[in-house]
Amino acid sequence: MMNLKNKWMIIPIITGVLVLGSIALVAGANENMSKDNVANQQKDKLTNEEISEKALAVVDGTVTKVEMEQKSRGFIYEVEIHKDGIEYELDMDAFTGEVLKSEQSSDDDNDDSVSESDWSNAITDPKNFKVSMDEAIEIALKQANGTVEEVEIEKEHSKLYYKIEIVDGGKEVDVLVDTDSGNVSIEQDDDDNNEDD
Repeated sequence: MMNLKNKWMIIPIITGVLVLGSIALVAGANENMSKDNVANQQKDKLTNEEISEKALAVVDGTVTKVEMEQKSRGFIYEVEIHKDGIEYELDMDAFTGEVLKSEQSSDDDNDDSVSESDWSNAITDPKNFKVSMDEAIEIALKQANGTVEEVEIEKEHSKLYYKIEIVDGGKEVDVLVDTDSGNVSIEQDDDDNNEDD
């Protein structure tokens, strides 16, 4: 027969095992729910084309940049639209298209993006491009693996391109897709430790 001292030691051990088992069970269930949540969220996000259409309903101009970001309030699209020398920047909910923030500024300081005067000399409405933004993204993802971080419309050598930034594990690749022909050129970032990281 077990003595009383041994019985008292078994009770805390059994209790500890039950508590640890319960914690592991709950943690595993939460992890599975998180994976399902992420998968469902990815399916429900608006496409670049859909968010561009919603943005153009707010500001009737030319969409020159679409970028998805994850912020504290969730996934948002940052959409830049140029119209009459003014750059509009809209932060939009990635699921509903609701405008969360809107800013506008003078269009004078465009780095490599197409300036307003260049736009006036070209077919500027993305609806008139032979290659849609979503098609350009599909083409780009066949050229480089990773996640699309940003899409802009740029002019190089008198042609308009979708510049699609793809990131894979810290490696950044810019894929240029011709808006007319769908032809591709790739610019790789050789410096994986660039200053923006």
